[in-house]
Amino acid sequence: SLSARAADLEQRLLSLVLAHLDRDLRTLRRGNRPLTERRSGRFWGKHAGRYRATALRVANDLRDDEPGLLYVCQYLTHGLDDYAAAIELLEAALERDVLSDAGSEQLVGYLHHEGRWADSIPHLERLLASQPERIDLVALAMRATFHAKRPQATRAWFEAGQATLQRAHRETPSAYAQLVSACLEVGFLPEGTALIDTAIELYTRSRPNRGVGDHTLAGYYRMLSQLQSAQGNTIAAVDAACGAVLVWSADRDRRQGELENLANVLRQAKDLPAYRAHLEAEVAATGLENPLLRRALGDAFARQGD
Repeated sequence: SLSARAADLEQRLLSLVLAHLDRDLRTLRRGNRPLTERRSGRFWGKHAGRYRATALRVANDLRDDEPGLLYVCQYLTHGLDDYAAAIELLEAALERDVLSDAGSEQLVGYLHHEGRWADSIPHLERLLASQPERIDLVALAMRATFHAKRPQATRAWFEAGQATLQRAHRETPSAYAQLVSACLEVGFLPEGTALIDTAIELYTRSRPNRGVGDHTLAGYYRMLSQLQSAQGNTIAAVDAACGAVLVWSADRDRRQGELENLANVLRQAKDLPAYRAHLEAEVAATGLENPLLRRALGDAFARQGD
């Protein structure tokens, strides 16, 4: 019958798809996988369980081959959104002493994606014991302890990060920025403000033309604007957001992102009338107008119904 022939053809196609996926995962050579990746518009979702079973079978065969195991886990997470299976595989590999520090970092990333902050803390502590100068790991530890509701540990990791900056990264603005990003998330706002001010000073001092036209510097000013906004310092927040616009790169998307950040700072302000009065006084004193700022301010008032 027609239905029987269709079912037979489907099974043949499925066999080919599974064989292709198996070969891909074993050889670490990513081929075209539109039917087996959930993010694809052509994902063959009815057979997701078979794809998962194939990946787990390959993972078992490669259980002592870390690169192969990590590759399978990337497929499970990015291809099937199955973070739980990947976490289980990597935790088992860690117990077998197969997982390197890089693999442990991948495990931490999966745990954070799933909101398992407390479970990630022992892994971060172990990683930092052997790599104490990794500011990015300190920032992850701050986030993990914050979300796990361990405020004393969050503060301790921040202080450790500060000490590491002074010891090993005194002249490295990107290291300051990594710690600042964690400060934003955990609410260490005055501390983050002081650090990003230092990062901006270091960066402008070391770059041609003081970093004008540089998207990295624009990103630092954006972080400063967000820190000031969160503290209710509207004037300082807007000044920083405008700074990001002034030093924007030539990339159109990045430039638009800085304009959107300026708009967000104004929309979130609790004292827009006071800020408008400040702006009017500044324009009267200097004779200088800022059309982009005027437009963003008008939009903010319109959204508040004023």
